Amino acid sequence: MGFCEGIEKALKCNIGIYDLKGNIICGSNIGFCYTDDILYRDNLTYIRCDRIIISADCLLSQDAISLIRLISSYERGKEAAVFVQPLEYILKNDVSYESLIGRYEGYTSLYIKCTEDVEDVLFNIYSGYDVEIIKDESGIYLIKKFEDVENEANSIINGIWDERGINIIIGSGRIVKDKYTIKHSFEDAKLSAMLAEKLGFKNGYFIYEKMVIYDLINSLDRNDLEKLYDGIYDGFFDVIRDRELINTAEEFLKCDLNISEAARRLYIHRNTLLYRIEKIKSFTGLDIKSFEEAMVFKLLLTIYRLKSK
Repeated sequence: MGFCEGIEKALKCNIGIYDLKGNIICGSNIGFCYTDDILYRDNLTYIRCDRIIISADCLLSQDAISLIRLISSYERGKEAAVFVQPLEYILKNDVSYESLIGRYEGYTSLYIKCTEDVEDVLFNIYSGYDVEIIKDESGIYLIKKFEDVENEANSIINGIWDERGINIIIGSGRIVKDKYTIKHSFEDAKLSAMLAEKLGFKNGYFIYEKMVIYDLINSLDRNDLEKLYDGIYDGFFDVIRDRELINTAEEFLKCDLNISEAARRLYIHRNTLLYRIEKIKSFTGLDIKSFEEAMVFKLLLTIYRLKSK
């Protein structure tokens, strides 16, 4: 039986436990009010116990409050290791999502992946700031409360390029809020960076919300995907092997199927671009000037890259 359940059974009332910012930790969400000691309001009792506020939906006696504080002190002693866990411990150990709810709210995790160790550069950039930098076997986590996470991530990319002349990939989780914990943010940040790398990107900022479709594709069974290429789009591999054609297709997709813009970026005449698009169609049967067929081509390319590595 948990702490809340035990107290509720003993006192025959509902109990809610909150952190000092009002985030519910466990029990019934009956209402929060900050106090430094004991507060009675609207037939509710609010009790401060170290770093938590315990709310009860009745007016408790002093004896009942003393009992709650005694049991709370005992429970906190057992769970002290959980509450003092540093971010590195949470990242590298099996800490449950439930125990992290209400902690690190407002923080976002970034995962930085590159071919060189840039930990020292990050420490220099963030010297004096409230930020955590944690290294694992594949890259570096950076955890912080960001005002504009995309803008700051791009500043990191530019700063490391200026300092070291190397490209980096930055994956981002979401902002920690409600049941989305810092552990979820860790996982989504790293997954976004890993997927971007598998897709062939060398640098850039990638947030999980925009990578989720690639995550779904990556989770599919490889054997089930082979039929997409076997006899249906068998000419697709001719395009893959032709560097000129695949570069043209990718640039055209990046330009949102804008022929003039893609031709400008590729430094070719628009008629040359149209010729290559027709050649792609002759191989695959897909006219990538059409939005729907372009999306099919992009899906095939994504599957190929994710499943060929």
